[in-house]
Amino acid sequence: MRRRGSQAIELALAVPMLVVLSASTVDLGQFLYLSERVASVASAGARSGALADPDTGESAVVIATAVAVDTWASTELPRDLSVDATLEGVAPNQRVVVRATVDATPVFGFVPLHPTTATAVRTVRLSDQD
Repeated sequence: MRRRGSQAIELALAVPMLVVLSASTVDLGQFLYLSERVASVASAGARSGALADPDTGESAVVIATAVAVDTWASTELPRDLSVDATLEGVAPNQRVVVRATVDATPVFGFVPLHPTTATAVRTVRLSDQD
């Protein structure tokens, strides 16, 4: 029985599937890492905004936005971050809400496994309300 070349044919059939699986794994890992970074940025902004002291003229929204942008810049990821910080409620239940969004286009894109944006929303109650 002649089996010459059967290993080459099996390899030729298996390699495309392995490439697609590997590329999809890279895309999924990149999306998960990006999502974690965006969540961290939103959390840092919300925490800092909640510590603002309005008696000294500090704005929770301005501080939350600035800290989120600075935190994103420190990640050195080559994507543009969109930050929206707002104050909700009235004292003593006032909260700062930070929504951070970034484009999460896949590197390879063989299989669309995830959305095209990574968004995180974090809410923190203002710390010192009278």
